Amino acid sequence: NNAPAFVLGVPLAAKVAGPLGFLGLASQINSAINLLVASRNAIILAEPTLSTRSGGKASFLAGGEVPVISSGSLGSTDVEYKEFGILLEIEPIVGHDNTIFAKITTESSAIDPDRPGGGNTPPGFITRRTSTDVRMKDGETLVMSGLIDRKLSENVTKLPFLGDLPIIGAFFRNTVTDNDDNDLVIFVTPTVIENDVVSQHNQNLIDKRRKMIDSFKKSTGQEDLILD
Repeated sequence: NNAPAFVLGVPLAAKVAGPLGFLGLASQINSAINLLVASRNAIILAEPTLSTRSGGKASFLAGGEVPVISSGSLGSTDVEYKEFGILLEIEPIVGHDNTIFAKITTESSAIDPDRPGGGNTPPGFITRRTSTDVRMKDGETLVMSGLIDRKLSENVTKLPFLGDLPIIGAFFRNTVTDNDDNDLVIFVTPTVIENDVVSQHNQNLIDKRRKMIDSFKKSTGQEDLILD
C-alpha cells in the first residue's frame, strides 16, 4: 500500500475529512522522516513555527512572488504580485479542555510552463488546494497529504542524420519516458500556551536580547548603544 501512513510505517490512528491524515505518534513520525531524508526519498522544505490566538489565523508561505501586469483605468498599467509555492493556513479554536478545533488549508501552486506569460500577458498557474476541519489534542501530530505533483517528461537520443530518416530512423533513436510523482506531506503539531507561560517565554526572550546587547557593547566598546 503506497498510502503515506504505510510508507512511513506508522499506524493510522484517525482519519480526517479531505486528504489522508492521522494523529499522534510524533516520535515514530520523526524517525520515519529522518529515515526517508537519509535515503534521499524525501526532502524537508521548511520547519516553521507559527503562533496565533484562539480564533485567529496563522499562515506560512514557502515560495515567492511573480509580478502580474494588468490594465488599469485611463490606460494606466497596474502591477500586482501573485504568490506561488506552498501555502499553509491554520485557524484554531481552543476548547475548555484544551481540545483544538482547527480549519487547515494547504495549497501548492507553480507557474504553468505552457503559459509562462510575458509582457502584458499574465502567467498561468497550476494550483492544488485542499481544506479540512480537524479535532486534535494538545501535542498531537496531524499528517496531511494528497497534493501530488506529477511530471511526465520524454527524452530522445538519436544518431545524427540516421535518427531523422523515415521508417528506419526509429532503429537509430532511443526514447526514455520519465514519470515523476512528488507527494507533499505536511505535519502539524499544535501546542496550547497558557498566559503565564507566554509571559515567561517573553521574559526569556527579553533576557536573551539583553545578554546579546551587553555582549555586543563589551566587544565594541559602545556603552551608549540604544536598541529599540
